[in-house]
Amino acid sequence: MYDVIIVGGGPAGFSAAVNLRARGKTCLIISSDITANPLARSPKVDNYVGMAGVTGLEMLQKMKEDALSSGAEFRHGRVLSIAPYKDRFMVAIGNDVAESRRVILAIGAAIPKRLEGEDDRIGRGVSYCATCDGMLYRSKRALVIGDADDLAEEAALLTEIGVQVTVVGKRRPDGLAQTISFVQATPKAVEEGEPITLRTDGGTLSADVVFALRNAAAPATLISGLATDGNRILVDEHYQTNIPGVYAAGDCVGKPYQVATAVAQGLLAAFAVTESFEQ
Repeated sequence: MYDVIIVGGGPAGFSAAVNLRARGKTCLIISSDITANPLARSPKVDNYVGMAGVTGLEMLQKMKEDALSSGAEFRHGRVLSIAPYKDRFMVAIGNDVAESRRVILAIGAAIPKRLEGEDDRIGRGVSYCATCDGMLYRSKRALVIGDADDLAEEAALLTEIGVQVTVVGKRRPDGLAQTISFVQATPKAVEEGEPITLRTDGGTLSADVVFALRNAAAPATLISGLATDGNRILVDEHYQTNIPGVYAAGDCVGKPYQVATAVAQGLLAAFAVTESFEQ
């Protein structure tokens, strides 16, 4: 079990990791590939002291190197859910679970674009976790959509447990087994049907469930009861959320969306977490 799990590999997450390690706390960073971070697409960053003129990707790579050099662990993956359990948190990562005493959310400000009608069917034909809900649809039909790095892996898992899988998207995902059906189309809406209908730019598809697997996740879908204002996580002056033991830092807590701000908030969250162990 780790002292802290950090969800998100960006400036806030890497800053939190370095400062936690400096204070003797074990930590695990869970993140998709850093190339998926919006900062990685910046051709030049001139407003961060000491690293002026580098590309966003170079900056992220250096920050990741610093975090790993400090002794933090890094795991490539997508966090599906976070559940408090007694004195710890159970963090679901794909098919696995990691445990920690505290959690820092540093998931950035990426807002997933949901389909029309999607929110109305969450838990009633729309799921965000193939690992969690797959067995409920054994021998049934599932449509899998989204841009998650592990989409092909999740589709394969569903197939292995007996779900009839069809992946729907603009292009066939890399690594998707040839034995898994693929429909080239852009999903547009989730509609009432028997039991559910996915409308695309090429027509409609029916199934028992739609698994929407995306790299970005709305904060409130990660942990039940998390207080948010839209997609902004609400925190106090110590960067603690309304859930004891869960902190947040960086773009996910709101503007200004600046690297320097995210790094500072990651440090302050690490300070607060460290102090919480001493109380």
